[in-house]
Order: sequence, then structure tokens, then C-alpha cells
Amino acid sequence: MSGKHVVAAVVALAVGIVTGVSGTAWTQGRHPHIASAQKSLVAAEKQLMEAVHHYSGHRARALELT
Repeated sequence: MSGKHVVAAVVALAVGIVTGVSGTAWTQGRHPHIASAQKSLVAAEKQLMEAVHHYSGHRARALELT
């Protein structure tokens, strides 16, 4: 797995964890760093969805994990 694939998989996993464990309203007031990270991860998910190349199935797997 190349570096880009690893990054995409880690980002996708992190998006899933952050969005699954906490809600946006809860994190914004009590945990501003987590809220900021969540916004970044959502943006990364959007980039994965818009990517043209499928990276031998890794893009789809990363999206499944979000």
C-alpha cells in the first residue's frame, strides 16, 4: 500500500471514529480541537468522494470506513 493509500485509509478511519463517537454540538463547546479535526476529516471525506482515481479499491474502502 502506498503512502497515499495509507493516508486515505487513516483519514477515513478517523472520520468514522470522530463522527461515530461524538456529535458536533457536543464537541464544539467542550472540545474545540476535536471539533476542528472533525471539520478537517469531513473535508477529507469530500475529497475522497470527488477523487477520480479509485486506487485499486482503497478509495472505496476508505469511504466505507467513514
